[in-house]
Amino acid sequence: MNMGVADGVDLGWKLAAVVQGWGGEALLDSYERERRPAHEYAMDEAEANHALNPSKLFRPGMHEATEEGEAIRHEVASVISEYKKNEFYALGVVLGYCYQDSPVICNDGTVAEWTRSRDYTPSATPGCLAPHRWLDETTSLYDRFGEGFTLLDLAGNGDAVAAVAAEADGTGTPLTILSLDDRSLAERYGADLALIRPDQHVAWRGDQWPDGNVLLHATGRAPAG
Repeated sequence: MNMGVADGVDLGWKLAAVVQGWGGEALLDSYERERRPAHEYAMDEAEANHALNPSKLFRPGMHEATEEGEAIRHEVASVISEYKKNEFYALGVVLGYCYQDSPVICNDGTVAEWTRSRDYTPSATPGCLAPHRWLDETTSLYDRFGEGFTLLDLAGNGDAVAAVAAEADGTGTPLTILSLDDRSLAERYGADLALIRPDQHVAWRGDQWPDGNVLLHATGRAPAG
């Protein structure tokens, strides 16, 4: 995983929000709270992967064009297949990190376990990367997300949409409304509504928009209410 790119994405939108006036100090403070665990997790994986380095795979005679050399190569290939797959098939590490402990995530009481290496199960638990869906052969769900926050409305909830739009207008938070009325996607998200951050992580989800300060909390301008 290119940790530097992920760091830039996380920090970039937060700096932009503060400069543009719709991000608070807690938003900048959230950078380390979100990214440090991701780095520690990735480094633990890298350390485990390099525990079996190439020097430990060398066997005398493995380059010889003989039956014995072939047997040695077969043995080494079996070791590589068993112990090195996690180094090259690490989708769980790349996509599975979840900012559940972030001060700008509205937790809903659910917990998403960060799966190890190859395993990745999309989760809409607040803090996790928004589950993806192809809307047609050429259009990704992500293509429809806005540059600011996006309210994903999966049940045609006009009252909730109006409430979020009013809150966004009142707080000066850039917001895109994406209404899809897709029950299968609602099941994948575990809710009819989901608030997606500019970095495609879920900031909040629920079936009704709550009275309170969700947008202010998600942008670091107020504590969770």
